[in-house]
Amino acid sequence: MKDFPIFANSLEEGGLVLLTRDDNTSIPIQISLVASRPPTDGVQSLVQMVLKGLLDAPGSDIMNTSMGVGLIDLIGTQISPAIIGAIQTDFVVLLHNLEQKIKELQAVTPGLEDEETLERLVLERFSVEQDRLYIVISIITKAGLDFPLEVWI
Repeated sequence: MKDFPIFANSLEEGGLVLLTRDDNTSIPIQISLVASRPPTDGVQSLVQMVLKGLLDAPGSDIMNTSMGVGLIDLIGTQISPAIIGAIQTDFVVLLHNLEQKIKELQAVTPGLEDEETLERLVLERFSVEQDRLYIVISIITKAGLDFPLEVWI
């Protein structure tokens, strides 16, 4: 499989991003989209919508206050294997809510192709590896395309 960045102009090589907090400290996170084929036109906007929804805190988007999983709040947090189960339980609920909200938004968006229309989000992996939270979500389109999204926090 080939790794390539979602936002080529905002990610460094290897998908590493430095996020700066209010206290001017930077925290590295790694985000990559893994696919065995190049994405089709339009699918990038779906991937970006999912990624934005994963990172945004619930209620932080004034246009879509019910959207957001809040992974941004976990950046820099020590996550031990002992508490991963509780976090995962909340994450699964928030991921389901994100899927439903994206489908609602897409239902009122004219002209979307099947390749850029969300069918479902599938949580493939949620674990602590190398002292970091590792999440893999399959973004499955209405056309049946499957784009695994990897997030390291």
